[in-house]
Amino acid sequence: MSSLQIIAYGANGLEDVERFGKNDPYARFTVNLDDKNASKKTKTHHDGGKTAVWNDSVVLENLTPEQTILYVDVIDQERGVDEPISFTAIDLHQVFQAPNNHLAATFDLYNEKGKARGEIYLSIYALSPGQPPHEGGSTGRSLAEGRRGQTIIVPKHQANFKKAGNKEGAQDVAVAAGAAALAAGAYALYKNHKADSAVKKAEKREA
Repeated sequence: MSSLQIIAYGANGLEDVERFGKNDPYARFTVNLDDKNASKKTKTHHDGGKTAVWNDSVVLENLTPEQTILYVDVIDQERGVDEPISFTAIDLHQVFQAPNNHLAATFDLYNEKGKARGEIYLSIYALSPGQPPHEGGSTGRSLAEGRRGQTIIVPKHQANFKKAGNKEGAQDVAVAAGAAALAAGAYALYKNHKADSAVKKAEKREA
């Protein structure tokens, strides 16, 4: 079985999904949408905002002949549930047919509606059994920026992306509801305190 090495240089033109502050984006890669444990992710670019710089490498091992699509998600790291920013899918035949089984290119990213939003810069290598990974770093970014790769939208991948966004939105609603409940409770305590103070003052005057 072969392996797939992805060097993720960075991304640009990302949508801003943060309510406060800037995006903290990382990229996640998989060839298997049914196995969450099969994915690998880059380091996080804290406060990257709309532009991410990773220069990071991941390796997906033990690819089967049927696994010919690379699924890519760019995600905002949160303290609670991470929020998806954009996604894309890459037909790996582009890599298998490229010289030395290597493709460095710029790939379009999409939002949940399937609209192009930003781009990601990658080098993708198909590694033979026993072949060591290539050196990572930023040296190949200029090569990736000089070529555009082909992308596709896979309905199941897009549906998973939307579902992840709904989970994050539900958490935001729960947090907001909790904050509102705390505020209401604090106001009730304040009103009770004022009422108690008024009673005590009235008792002193009567005394």
